[in-house]
Amino acid sequence: MGFNYIPHDVIIISVFVFSDKMVRAGIEDISDWMLIMDDIKVSVVIPYYNNVDTIRKAVNSVASKKYRYEIILVDASKSFDTEHFGLSHVEGFRVVSAEEKLDVARARNLGTKEAMGEYIAFLDADDWWEYGKLDKQLQIMEDKKTDEKGRDIRLCFTARRLCSEDGRRTRKVIDAPEKVTYKKLLLSNFISCSSVLLPRSVAADYPMKSGKLHEDYLCWLEILRDGGIAYGINEPLLDYRSYRASRSGKKLNSALMTYRVYKNAGLPVWKRLLHMATYTFYGIRKYM
Repeated sequence: MGFNYIPHDVIIISVFVFSDKMVRAGIEDISDWMLIMDDIKVSVVIPYYNNVDTIRKAVNSVASKKYRYEIILVDASKSFDTEHFGLSHVEGFRVVSAEEKLDVARARNLGTKEAMGEYIAFLDADDWWEYGKLDKQLQIMEDKKTDEKGRDIRLCFTARRLCSEDGRRTRKVIDAPEKVTYKKLLLSNFISCSSVLLPRSVAADYPMKSGKLHEDYLCWLEILRDGGIAYGINEPLLDYRSYRASRSGKKLNSALMTYRVYKNAGLPVWKRLLHMATYTFYGIRKYM
């Protein structure tokens, strides 16, 4: 039977990484670590930026009937107090932080690096989920795996319900197309980050990039450019706060950020301009 040689430096680095994760998670015994690693199905990554009025609702919305999960709050603003928010009792909840403040891309990347689950689910601290969201997505990823054309399902997302700044649900629902390819995604960002679930291996292979751009949109484009599809569940399983400032004063800035996404995705200038037109069209239709 063949034997694959593993260099000593790879072994040493791997042991160091796992040891560091164990310390951060408060785990002392390697056997306990291995049991937890085998048992956790999904890691929910929540970047925190002084979201004092909304963080409890976000954390408490995470639930699953069938699978074990962990909640990783990334203290990107270095201001979170677990005891103050009364979240220390929440099963699987832990806080990680870096030595410095982080932008949202680096915060999500840190959460992915610290995760122990087979899958990553992103959730912003001012949004929340409907019950059953994780179970429905995991069923798709575990049972379906590919579409009828044999294309791999690289990530799963859902429709979202728009809510007011104070958390009141509106009647406006942004639908989720069932299948989104790279070409379709270039037309507009149909995928809301707080609704996404994807394999941890995929999230690790495609870290989000920092900069004055829509880091999540660029990430989904990079994933789908290499093949496969994003699978949408057309149920509003995400409740998404829509802020007045982001709908009016920041529209121009959002358009510039989208243009930079297309530039970073490697599109020639004429394609960037073409898809800016489709972006504008879908952006208007989205809120009609």
